[in-house]
Amino acid sequence: MDAAAEERLQQHLDGIGAVLGHPQRTAAFAIYTRGLFSELERKSVEPIAALTCPDTERVDAAHQSLLHFVSNSDWDDHAVRRKVAQYAMDAMAKRAPILRHPLK
Repeated sequence: MDAAAEERLQQHLDGIGAVLGHPQRTAAFAIYTRGLFSELERKSVEPIAALTCPDTERVDAAHQSLLHFVSNSDWDDHAVRRKVAQYAMDAMAKRAPILRHPLK
């Protein structure tokens, strides 16, 4: 990934992290997202934890943290989806104007 793409990804992760609100959720989100963008064959939490945690003794803890984020974390999915949609709209608007038409 080039430096510009890395910067855009970090800005996106920071924006979603602000919506998630809790440092542990934000960290798990960043790890999970980077794992999804990786070249791993399997994109489940176990291989993502192994990839992102160089300390083999901490892989189990990283795995549990990712599982908790994906299945039990009480974050507002509506707010996250709204933030992602705004990020996408801003990115599209930089490339071309977005025309708004009234509904018929």
